[in-house]
Amino acid sequence: AIPIFKLIKMKFNPNVTKSRKKNRKRYFLSSSQEKRKIMSSPLSKELKLKYFIKSIPIRKEDEILVVRGLHKGEIGKVVQCQRKIFKILIDKINRMKSNKTNVFIPISPSNVVITKLILNSERKNFLEKKKKKKN
Repeated sequence: AIPIFKLIKMKFNPNVTKSRKKNRKRYFLSSSQEKRKIMSSPLSKELKLKYFIKSIPIRKEDEILVVRGLHKGEIGKVVQCQRKIFKILIDKINRMKSNKTNVFIPISPSNVVITKLILNSERKNFLEKKKKKKN
């Protein structure tokens, strides 16, 4: 009898690397479009059931809930997506500097859940395509 692992051929893509150095380089030198995709956040349970997707790239004006970190449980709107540092700024999460000015605290998109989507034409088309694939 021949072992099963000798009968099954593994998929192997020569263009994908396991190297930590190369993966970090690709992550930090990625284009703005690739960074947008990297900066995706999971949807809330209600939105998952409604749109049949788990996550979507985050954008300005989306309403979110922080699920990890010091600001866990806080709800707010996305003020800005900073692709250069892979962080988002949320309107109600800020701190006061020593010179009495308020600054937003950057938060990773992986630490938040989207509770309300802002639907533009691109997003509507994307969600409709995903819904058709599921049905």
